[in-house]
Amino acid sequence: MSRLESLAFAVVLVAAGLVPAVSWAQLPSNYLGDDRDSTLLNRGASPSSNPTGMRGIPRPTLSGPVDPKTYLLGPGDMLSLDLSGRAVGSQVLVVDAEGRVRLPDLGAVDVGGRTLEDAREDILHRLKRYLPGATVQLRLVQPRTFKVFVLGEVSQPGLVEVVGSARVMEALEASGGLSGNGSNRNIQVIHRDGQSLTADVERFRRTGDWEGNPFLQDGDRIVCVVGVDLKTKAADEVRNLPIEPDQIFVTKVDFDAT
Repeated sequence: MSRLESLAFAVVLVAAGLVPAVSWAQLPSNYLGDDRDSTLLNRGASPSSNPTGMRGIPRPTLSGPVDPKTYLLGPGDMLSLDLSGRAVGSQVLVVDAEGRVRLPDLGAVDVGGRTLEDAREDILHRLKRYLPGATVQLRLVQPRTFKVFVLGEVSQPGLVEVVGSARVMEALEASGGLSGNGSNRNIQVIHRDGQSLTADVERFRRTGDWEGNPFLQDGDRIVCVVGVDLKTKAADEVRNLPIEPDQIFVTKVDFDAT
């Protein structure tokens, strides 16, 4: 039977209600009959370099595997929707500037600001009714990059580019590290919505406590302040106490006494 006859036969079966209609997203990868890319949307999309001329690594790299429970999706993240089983295919999804991806049958879905795990569970649950008998997976194939401001007591203050899973320490390293007077214990991270938190990189280095080295968000301002020598500070505070000379009493303690 020729391909045309097969197609006509399939149309008759669908019209007669003998087989369910199949969404266009379920077309098999060999449907075109050649070796062309089977991506169903954004055909030809591929990871691109970022020749921005900014300091640091041209394309920031991941420090390790992404944790779906903590990774927040945002504009530029590249996902892959993979189908296997009854339906076979692959679709590249890029989160747009408004934090949405466009899916067959579902249309635009908001994913910006949601964890990868949350967005994955939601999308797969909603697609299930359209893809009976198919195994569907949603993967992060390339994390986005974004810019943050590193200000204050660093070697090279200004804009730096970081990868989507970056933490405060990585932004500091991209700025050349702290200056001689910089403190790594009281670093302010100010989000675009005005909320802020305090990073303590020294605590992270000593204990591995991730709270001291928090994740970054698009447009964050990282402000590094001047470090304080506690010994000098204590001496200055004592020196500035409002105490008159006749108010100072000295008590001798004999440690050799039995």
